[in-house]
Amino acid sequence: MELVVSLLFSVLGLVAVTGELTLSALLLSFYNFLVAWMFLNHRPGKNRALWWETALALTGTFLPLLAFRPAPMSSAGGVWDGIGMFVQLWGLLGMIWSVFSLSTSLGIAPVDRGLVTDGSYRRVRHPMYAFEIVFCLGYWLGNLTWWNVVVWILLAGIQVTRALREERIIEGYDEYAARVRWRFIPGVF
Repeated sequence: MELVVSLLFSVLGLVAVTGELTLSALLLSFYNFLVAWMFLNHRPGKNRALWWETALALTGTFLPLLAFRPAPMSSAGGVWDGIGMFVQLWGLLGMIWSVFSLSTSLGIAPVDRGLVTDGSYRRVRHPMYAFEIVFCLGYWLGNLTWWNVVVWILLAGIQVTRALREERIIEGYDEYAARVRWRFIPGVF
C-alpha cells in the first residue's frame, strides 16, 4: 500500500507542478519515484567512493536538472521537437528498465552493492548511464542551444568517468566485462 500511495503522490505532484498529464510526464514521474524508492531501500555496500567521486556522482545526477535551459521558441521547432521527444521517450523507457534491473543495487556514488548482470545489464555494462545520456540528448535536440550542447558534453563525460570508476571497485567485474564486451552501446562502445 505504501508503494501505491507514494506513486500516486508522485504523479499528483508532477501534475500540480506542470499543469498537464502527458505520457512523458507520467513516465518521468514514475522513473523519479522508482529512483527514490530504490535508493531509500538499497543494500549497504562496500568499497565506498572517495569524496571527489561522490561529488562527481552528485554533479552527474543533478546537472541536467540545474543546467539545461529551454531554447527560445524560434530556435527549435517542428521536426526537431518531435525527434527530441522520441529520443527522450526512448531514453526514459531505458532508464526505467535499468532501475528495475538494478533494484536494491541502485545508488548515486560508486559503491560495490553486488554485480548486476540481468535485465538491461545483460548486453551492456552501463545501460543506466547510457540511457541517461540518450534522454538528455533528446532534451538537447528539442532545445538547440550552445549552452545545452556544453551541458550535454559535460554530462556524458561525467557518466563515462563514473562508469570507469565502478568497473574498478565492484568485485567480479573483470569476469563480467569479459562476458559483456560493450560499456554503453552494443557493437560500438
